[in-house]
Amino acid sequence: MRQALSFEKGQQAEQTVCAPRTNHFLLPAHFIRTADTIYSPFFFVLSIYLDFSSRSPSLSNPIQKTRYKTEKQKEGKMKTQIEVAIVAHPARKNQAHILAKQVQAYTLCMDEARKGERWNHQQALQRLLATEADWLVVLEDDAIPCQHFEEKLSFCLSQAKNCLVSLYLGTGRWAGTTPQMQEPIVRHLVKRATRHQDSWIKAKALWHAVGFAVPRSYADSLLAFLQKDPSPTDQAATHWLKSQRIPCWYTYPSLLDHADTARLVVGNEKPVRRVAWWFADEERPDLSAI
Repeated sequence: MRQALSFEKGQQAEQTVCAPRTNHFLLPAHFIRTADTIYSPFFFVLSIYLDFSSRSPSLSNPIQKTRYKTEKQKEGKMKTQIEVAIVAHPARKNQAHILAKQVQAYTLCMDEARKGERWNHQQALQRLLATEADWLVVLEDDAIPCQHFEEKLSFCLSQAKNCLVSLYLGTGRWAGTTPQMQEPIVRHLVKRATRHQDSWIKAKALWHAVGFAVPRSYADSLLAFLQKDPSPTDQAATHWLKSQRIPCWYTYPSLLDHADTARLVVGNEKPVRRVAWWFADEERPDLSAI
């Protein structure tokens, strides 16, 4: 009959505190001496390894790692990390600093050297990639955040799956399109979302760069594409979305509004009103008014 291992009092107390072993390794009888219960060296080391690995879910098994992380998320101990960057023109320096404080931005990218909006958006993404954030959010200096912006942003991004997220869907202009042709399309999408009380409007393009969020898993690819595409950021992002077959989800209502002030980019376009179709701080629009 196999004799139990003997412990000192202190060892015995420690043994009772430890979690019960999930991997029990039984040794063949000829490897055990009935007098003093000594394991053969090989099986002694192996039994220690099995015992140690069973108590440490974060060590060797990647499936075990994933399961452990998921369990922690369910317990609420791991929260989606979001970092925000503001891209700004020196003419709107004060406005940009106020916005940065409102949203507790990680960084403010001021285009002091006048390198242009493309360079500035890319700079913002590069700085955000240096963080450990799960979502990288870029806001332009004329964005107006809704009340409780951080809380609503966190909730929306927790629902978004395999997409780029735009925090603003506006009127007037849509990058890469002809306004007269695009306006009926966007109006139809807004009416349908309002009628069905949808929380998202899903499209294949980023029509505005006022504010958007990129999952970390997409950020490197998007940045590399933007650095090669000479188009404005919103249009270049649309080219990337189509090349990768990734959708763009618009929060509805928009978590951002647009400060419809004078444009910094001189163009020949006719002045139009550029505000959110439905801003989160406003009452739900009446369908007949859209």
